[in-house]
Amino acid sequence: MSVKTARTVEKVLRKTKNVLVTSHQDPDGDSVGSQMALVAYLRKGKKRVLAVNQGKMPNKYRFLDPTGIIREADEPLPKFVPEVAFVVECPSLRRIGCVQKLLCPQTVIVNIDHHPRNEKFGHINWLDAKASAVGEMVYDFLAAARFKITPPVAEALYTAILTDTGRFRYSSTRPRTLEICARLMQLGADPQKITEEVYYRISPADMRLVARVLEGLELHQEGRICFLSIENRLLAETGARFEDTEGLVDYSLYVRNVKVGALFKELSFGKTKVSLRSQNGIDISPIAKAFGGGGHPNASGCALPLPLAEAKRTVLEKVSELLQNGRLAGDK
Repeated sequence: MSVKTARTVEKVLRKTKNVLVTSHQDPDGDSVGSQMALVAYLRKGKKRVLAVNQGKMPNKYRFLDPTGIIREADEPLPKFVPEVAFVVECPSLRRIGCVQKLLCPQTVIVNIDHHPRNEKFGHINWLDAKASAVGEMVYDFLAAARFKITPPVAEALYTAILTDTGRFRYSSTRPRTLEICARLMQLGADPQKITEEVYYRISPADMRLVARVLEGLELHQEGRICFLSIENRLLAETGARFEDTEGLVDYSLYVRNVKVGALFKELSFGKTKVSLRSQNGIDISPIAKAFGGGGHPNASGCALPLPLAEAKRTVLEKVSELLQNGRLAGDK
């Protein structure tokens, strides 16, 4: 972030008291980490802050928010009229879901995002498609604002970057990404603790779900495409929570020779959420966009108004077509 942009945000904040901090539906590590860092900054500036998302926070990120600062949109919320709203990691304002109802006509929206096709819906739009994560951008903002980053804030931002780079394996990981993480370590982030909390503290229910999902693994196109599925009944049978399935899609790329992976989640009969992943060099985002979604080259998603089985057939047709036409870079 340029110092000029940071000063613009600070100037707006000087005139305000109530600030909303939100992100996309079904929060992930980047959204939670970025929100927690912004909340710390705003509270230091004596602002009244409401952090809220549509959807429950995955258990693996609760160590970042042990006191429950980030609220759920469907729980009772205090009366709050936001003068400023920070919207992070959302290419479209629609992605914040029912949190939109908290916005007022006079609310100044600060849009911070690294998606390449952001709709520029904010009054202030800070967009950087080269950033590995919004957490990286928030770090730049805090540095420009001369905010003293504490160990909890460093931990939140490191988590944001770690998770949105796929543990630093996505092509979005740049030298500067690692330089920022090194600085966050100096400021108190503990990589071992964070990695264990996010990736190695799996509940028995979640482990049972992983086993059931992997049992149903499907390979297509001579093993170049891998599909995983979660039916609602699996959640009931294993005791797992829907929000804790975030990250399960990564297993689809663990199989040798797989270039494109997908996880299909049955939201309800007739609606299926699709998470798409691809190996570096393969841009999967056009597929998500074709179904009304979006995302990044290696990690995208969408929701289809189709039953699970039909959604899989539809996505398979699209991915197969792209593979066969040679339009996915790296498919040789």
